[in-house]
Amino acid sequence: MELIKCGAHYAFRLQSFIKRQNSYQWLNFLEESQWWSDAKLKAYGQYRNKKLQYHVQENVPFYINKSHFPIISKDIIKQNFKNFISKTSKNIYLKKTSGSTGEPFHFYLSNLRLAHDVAAKWRVTRWFDVDIGDKEIVIWGSPIESSQQSFLKKLRDYMIRSYFVPASNLDNSIISNILKIIKKRQPKMLFGYPSIIFLIANYALRNKIKCSHLGIKVCFVTSEILDLTQKNIIQEVFNCIVVNGYGGRESGFIAHECPLGRMHITCEDIDVEINPIKLESNSQLGEVLITHYESSDFPFIRYQTGDLAELENNPCECGRNHPILKNIEGRKS
Repeated sequence: MELIKCGAHYAFRLQSFIKRQNSYQWLNFLEESQWWSDAKLKAYGQYRNKKLQYHVQENVPFYINKSHFPIISKDIIKQNFKNFISKTSKNIYLKKTSGSTGEPFHFYLSNLRLAHDVAAKWRVTRWFDVDIGDKEIVIWGSPIESSQQSFLKKLRDYMIRSYFVPASNLDNSIISNILKIIKKRQPKMLFGYPSIIFLIANYALRNKIKCSHLGIKVCFVTSEILDLTQKNIIQEVFNCIVVNGYGGRESGFIAHECPLGRMHITCEDIDVEINPIKLESNSQLGEVLITHYESSDFPFIRYQTGDLAELENNPCECGRNHPILKNIEGRKS
């Protein structure tokens, strides 16, 4: 088994090299930086933020001759799309959101940006004692991922034992087939939308399909708000822990739950700013604005995610000194 995992790590490194990404090197960096002091993490973030700002003021038409960095939104980017592309950009790929809250939003991501998001994911899996090479099933509802399964990605996924399952237009027949795949492959990790994995778990519960013996250690969920009912059903059916993540295609791997249940911001790559809003109560909720330091080719600086959240003042007892996000409330609407 260790030989298989060793081969998976080499496959991961090889794919990173072929695609001119630095996922493996950045993962090693993140393994070290998560134990830095609060002061060192802040200083590193400030350094990367200044470096990004200097670059965009010199090379990104939207920011040239600007003396400040305004809050930007999807609409602002759409209206100034070409002006957000850096004059020095290379190895960038046109991406889009699913358009679940309106029209799809188009943007560019660089190889390095994609690599950093991948590395952030694998750092988190290690918090829960699962890693590259452990069997993983990714259950995804958006047709975007289904359409982007290139030969190289499929080969990489095969080598690292990650299996992609499309899960759109779910009915009982499709859910039944997904359950059969899970039972056959017996992964250590599930990854996907909480609503979809909940539907699968609930189907198994209603039909008395036993899934608690499959060896699934952890279910990572993201892209939607996870409610307590969903979490409890998933945990009961698959006999695993359920771990929440927060991010987006354009905004990156913003924050993720640690083993103590607190949402750690990936501050080596992302700055989170809470823009206060007027509420009737004394709530500290505000709009989540993110700056992704690895977005110099198509910058996301003080970008409105459309979500509400709060910053936590107290550090986490797990020993990692990342800033903590709490009370994430999803779309403002």
